[in-house]
Amino acid sequence: MTAPPLVSVVIPTHDRLDMLRQAVASVLVEQAVPLQVVVVDDASSDGTAAWLATGCDPRLEYHVLSPGRGGSGARNVGLAHVRAGHVLFLDDDDVLEPGAIVALLAGLRRHPRAGRALGGHRLLGEGVGSRPRAHPPVTLTLRPWREELATWNMPPGTMLWRTEVVREAGGWDEARRRGEDVDLCLRAWRHPVTLVPTTVLGYRIHLQQVPATTVWPLDWAVRRAFVDSLPPSHRAEGERLLRSRERYQQALEAHLEHRFATAARGFADVVRSSPRLALSPLTGPHLDGLLLRAAAGAALPRVVAERFSGLRRRRRGLVPDTHRSPPGP
Repeated sequence: MTAPPLVSVVIPTHDRLDMLRQAVASVLVEQAVPLQVVVVDDASSDGTAAWLATGCDPRLEYHVLSPGRGGSGARNVGLAHVRAGHVLFLDDDDVLEPGAIVALLAGLRRHPRAGRALGGHRLLGEGVGSRPRAHPPVTLTLRPWREELATWNMPPGTMLWRTEVVREAGGWDEARRRGEDVDLCLRAWRHPVTLVPTTVLGYRIHLQQVPATTVWPLDWAVRRAFVDSLPPSHRAEGERLLRSRERYQQALEAHLEHRFATAARGFADVVRSSPRLALSPLTGPHLDGLLLRAAAGAALPRVVAERFSGLRRRRRGLVPDTHRSPPGP
């Protein structure tokens, strides 16, 4: 008799069969934890449904949607079929690292008040360094809504949620076409998060992604709605952090365009207006690094600064932020 699952992994997919195979395999390799893997095929036309029908692992189930409901809709379908007390939402173009589920589950067990456990990630893709992204080197438990509102967010596949927390938050907002992962995290803002000092995800950079700068208005709308929903005791702080977010986005865009002096002033403004972000173990190292690189770029001759900036992005994996199109037609 198969043991009931402790963890469910929901994978929404649309026309990415080659990458989906890798994503599913990266989950099913886990044998130490009873799993349920729920793949939701959001109206694919590349043979995904036929491939899923050939699966023989009893832990894998699939649901085919026609017509499609988009990424958030597919995730909600998967959520409705989750049978475990913990759920992880894995994008179809990412892969879990070996031992990821064990590490995240252990984090939640050590911190029973936490609503989710969150690990680090590394970047995958041609020409992209595989060095892990910045992540606290020790276990921390905190409420990171301020950091998530202002500058910081992690891919969905780095997070293992308590299923009840996601359901109480209302699941994924199907009206959101961008920033839906940030939206879910912010709606669960009252729940602590435990950060696990383990790289748990390979986050893929590829051509189906679009620059984050092109979707910033939609990203802004998510954060604006969250601040409007805050209780009066937190509203002023939320407004200040929202202004910091706007300044951060302007500075980041200037940095990517090699307008280093403008970028340096912008990052310095963020630090001055929200010193808590500069002191946070989540956002402090990132802001400090951006400020130092922008200041260095402003002090160097332009040709040298541009070459230096590009080299650093390649070596450290600091590629321009991207937002992937969600699975769905």
